[in-house]
Amino acid sequence: QLQDENLDIARRIDLACLLREFCNFSNTLQVQGRTSFLRSLANKRLFPTLEFLLAIDVEEIWSVAADILSFATDTNPSLVRDFMVQEATSHDEDALLVNIVIERVVNHPGCNAEGTLFGLLRTLIDPENMHRSLNRLEKSEFLQFFYKNAMHRLTEPIILATHGTECLKYVSRTENSSLVANVLDILSFAVENHTYHVKNYILSKEILQKVLLLMNPRYSFLALNALKFFRKIV
Repeated sequence: QLQDENLDIARRIDLACLLREFCNFSNTLQVQGRTSFLRSLANKRLFPTLEFLLAIDVEEIWSVAADILSFATDTNPSLVRDFMVQEATSHDEDALLVNIVIERVVNHPGCNAEGTLFGLLRTLIDPENMHRSLNRLEKSEFLQFFYKNAMHRLTEPIILATHGTECLKYVSRTENSSLVANVLDILSFAVENHTYHVKNYILSKEILQKVLLLMNPRYSFLALNALKFFRKIV
């Protein structure tokens, strides 16, 4: 029902909130039970449903969807990553779940779900919860996908903050400066944990030069985040 385009907004919100409550209740289960519950939802098209909800331009709806996706990512990040990598073979870049998430935080700075969405992105790119098996190396597979399809979208706020005549005006807004700070934190995390992929990305996209501009006294409210980024590189 959640993907029914004829469903009215109030009913969709109610159903989405009900699903979130089921997810919250499953947190009382043991890990095995919680994982089984998530797999059952995934088999019933949970992730395409969340893509649909996240794309609806009603913040109350996509904020609930963000909470549900965060639950899924915390419960079994590998399951979420598998879905994201697999859909890249049949979906345009704009339609990928990871990019729908990024679009929400980049184009809606200061939204209620910003912390939730950045948190789940950080969990997804964290090598500590990636598996290595005889026939598959999850870290290599997912990071290759992420840096190819999503990283340039995630770092877009840094471009907006450092390029053109309107850049200072852009970061002077509290919600935008907070967004850029969150992106810098993600980049710092990547520098610390990804090495090869992030090094190539930073060099090819001239990220160092752009972040260096944020050390300018005009950007004093972002200087600490920029300094943290440089310390991770050193």
